[in-house]
Amino acid sequence: MVPIFIQAFSLLLQPGSLLAMAVGLVVGLVVGVVPGIGGPFALALLMPLAYNMDPLFGVVMLVTLVSVVGNGGSVSAILIGVPGTPTNVATIIDGYQLTIKGEAGRALSACLVASAIGGIFGAVVLITIMPVMRSLILSFGHPEQFMLALLGISFIAILGEGSMIKAAVAAALGFVVALTGYDPISGVPRYDLGLVYLYDGIKILPLTLGLFALPELMELYRERENAPPRTFSLSEVLQGIRDVFAHLFLVLRCSVLGTIIGMIPGLGGDTAVFLAYAHAKQTSQYPERFGHGEIAGVIAPETANNAKEGGALIPTLGFGIPGSVVMAILISAFIVLGLQPGPIMMQKQPELIMVIALLTGITNVVGSFICLIAAKGLVKLANLRAKVLVPWIILLIVIGSYVPNKSFADVIVTTFFGFLGLFMKTFSYPRVVLLLVVVLGKTLELNFWMGLQYFGPAMFLRPVVILFMTLIMGTFWFELYRTKRRRASST
Repeated sequence: MVPIFIQAFSLLLQPGSLLAMAVGLVVGLVVGVVPGIGGPFALALLMPLAYNMDPLFGVVMLVTLVSVVGNGGSVSAILIGVPGTPTNVATIIDGYQLTIKGEAGRALSACLVASAIGGIFGAVVLITIMPVMRSLILSFGHPEQFMLALLGISFIAILGEGSMIKAAVAAALGFVVALTGYDPISGVPRYDLGLVYLYDGIKILPLTLGLFALPELMELYRERENAPPRTFSLSEVLQGIRDVFAHLFLVLRCSVLGTIIGMIPGLGGDTAVFLAYAHAKQTSQYPERFGHGEIAGVIAPETANNAKEGGALIPTLGFGIPGSVVMAILISAFIVLGLQPGPIMMQKQPELIMVIALLTGITNVVGSFICLIAAKGLVKLANLRAKVLVPWIILLIVIGSYVPNKSFADVIVTTFFGFLGLFMKTFSYPRVVLLLVVVLGKTLELNFWMGLQYFGPAMFLRPVVILFMTLIMGTFWFELYRTKRRRASST
């Protein structure tokens, strides 16, 4: 292991590798900041360039891009309430509220430091788990993925602030949205209203932009002149760093959560960040602060977001099985470069596997540092008068919803969910519950039916499934107990 580590590090120090890393950093951070573009678009953009490069340099550039795109996305999520990538959606919930309070510097600092720690954790796991990962990954079949999604759905008991009836209504609406489109088993379209656009379901990104970004614009436009200024001082940076270390155990738990979910093909980064957010709220002494500018609500999802990249690379490199859409494109890029991710690559090119593992940790730290340096200037954007800033943010939202699929229908979906989000915010319906159910609903349905087809009722007798069932029951009992205690202490 040590000779391979030394060899990989020497490969990274080559001038060509450093230049490729610089290109990946710049493109990844810029693409992350601009809403709606995301990692898949950036990878597709750089693939022709990588094709003409040495395979090592091409790998360095592309893996660097994948590792840092989430860092850039968190900046726009916190400063203007528009996620740079879909995996930054959960960061808006508390990150933008901190910006409104005049604590943008603190939120960005905590977010970026937590991201760096999560990235390092994912890289360490990637390095250490390779020898034993086969049995770990193969233990997660359809029944286990179904129960993991159900565990996430069960968090509505925690995320539903106040009225559980309103949380249930939001969850029901989320299921309707999630089940729109083709049935994954029979192929029959559902809830399509006769529209071809709805055959493939409602896209997550335009839904998210409408549900969270547009309602916040109304609040921003009504902002008073005496609103706290968005600042970015050294004291705020230090406070953000202290916040991360004050929540160090949460950071470690969310790193583990993000890495494990990243390992499981098909679950995706949006699952990781919302489970991390829900876990942070579940274990907090002050759950009522979440959604109103709680720093733990920024730290948890961003830690999981970056930790998941190391996890997603495990099935990608170990078996050639992509853990996400981004990893699927990355595999195709590797094939273009003449590489074959999987057991052959692990046996014949272990130094390249180590290069990739090192990159996921190093570039997260460097990317976070660059964002911190640039953030002082970017924070000034948030201090522009609302009448100046709002039209530009609306333009970004329109671009962000249109660009991924080149569809004006996505812009209409964004507008519709913008009005729905405004209604839900006005009448205190938990928007995050709706989004969580939409994210996990399709995974839940597909793996339930596939599990029944392969295992029948015996799917519920598998050890990991029983473990998850115990966790789900424990989640509800814990929340009921905590609610009862809060009511008793208030009387």
